Amino acid sequence: MAGANGKVERPYQPEMHEDFGFSFHTESDKPVRYASRPLSANGRHDLIFLSSYIHDAEFRMDQIQGHGKTVTIKLNRARWELERKLNELIFIPSELTIRPVKSMWIELGADYHFTRGFLRKPELTIFSLSVVPVRLSRDADDDSDDQEILIECGVSVLLRLRVSEEYKILLADKPKAKS
Repeated sequence: MAGANGKVERPYQPEMHEDFGFSFHTESDKPVRYASRPLSANGRHDLIFLSSYIHDAEFRMDQIQGHGKTVTIKLNRARWELERKLNELIFIPSELTIRPVKSMWIELGADYHFTRGFLRKPELTIFSLSVVPVRLSRDADDDSDDQEILIECGVSVLLRLRVSEEYKILLADKPKAKS
């Protein structure tokens, strides 16, 4: 998309992955597009950074989409990276895409999730994103190199995605509509 100066404007992508604090507290309100780096020594740092971006993001459990080995979660993402600049918290439509996904399941452990209101509108809020080797997770006797991406959504709610060690996570904000 071309900006006022005629140049193609790209979504905001931190220039230096290593300086997370500088990149996270930005003055730029451009949409974020951030991808983890598969098989990178900094892969764990990418997850911490992505977790910071999606902390307090809201999504509807019934709108998680799976296509082949790709899972996409439509988010209403809190723009924590702009909070210092704006002195308020705003939200932006975003998508979190994870691939290749081998399996996915949701654990709902609290009775309050089974209310009529929740079943009609199953909204969850993301608290954290992490990854663990499957052998340290629920399949302790599995000797594969698979990973399990864990998206924690409050008390006793966990979205589990089993992925290969070459997994990739992409966060992409939707650009603002032109008025």
